[in-house]
Amino acid sequence: MVRIAVFSDLHSEFSPWAPPPDLQADVVVLAGDLWTRGRGVRWGDARETFGCPHVVAVAGNHDLYGTSIDDGMLKLRGNLAAQGVTLLERGETIVHGVRFLGATLWTDVRLFAGDDLRRVRADATMLVGERHGPRIADYWRIRVARGGYRRLRPRDTATLHQTSVAWLDERLAAPHDGPTVVVSHHAPSAQCLPAGARHDPWSCAYASHLDWLIERHRPAAWVYGHIHDPSPGFVVGGTPLLANPRGYDDDDHGLNPRFDPYGLQLEI
Repeated sequence: MVRIAVFSDLHSEFSPWAPPPDLQADVVVLAGDLWTRGRGVRWGDARETFGCPHVVAVAGNHDLYGTSIDDGMLKLRGNLAAQGVTLLERGETIVHGVRFLGATLWTDVRLFAGDDLRRVRADATMLVGERHGPRIADYWRIRVARGGYRRLRPRDTATLHQTSVAWLDERLAAPHDGPTVVVSHHAPSAQCLPAGARHDPWSCAYASHLDWLIERHRPAAWVYGHIHDPSPGFVVGGTPLLANPRGYDDDDHGLNPRFDPYGLQLEI
């Protein structure tokens, strides 16, 4: 039995956090939004901090704030490696026989639009918004370095979504003699959203309809982040979907009262 401690959305840019000293886990999973500017984690060595020899992570949107989605990801990977963390961006690692497949998994902006391209464009325009109006900050605070240092656009993240889904579909189909756990920052199902957000048009920046992918491959578990008030753990096609976000405390948000400092432990 492998004990997996799950965390996400620690948001060190708002306030520091450290796990309890008696945490017991074989693997720690960090499902994104750890800090900003590609700095990784605030601790010198995450393995020492968690008292665990194996720490894996995916990047969240906030991890790239103040940097770029391409060069910033390289910076994040290097910093996390120096801090004892394996970053998975369309990448995999095997620990104690458990295969971990990970990606940020940006949304495709089609949660409500489906194949209606006019609605897709309208929802994408809504997400970008105006600097001093309602908007998703990702498209103002993250850049694309290659081809000119420009602002990130929804078509960039939608393309990354498609690439990540194709990669996951291929890797989940590949044989592995043991359980597989998928780790993403953005959510793979509308069921991950709290009930009050399931019809909120802004939720297309938080989740995508990937229930079909889960049902096709039935991984042992899918861990996600990004949603600070997620649905309690539930099952799609026999696969449990789990999140343990800490969140952040500012004028508009509060820390998640259901956050488990011991990592919402999963045994596989």
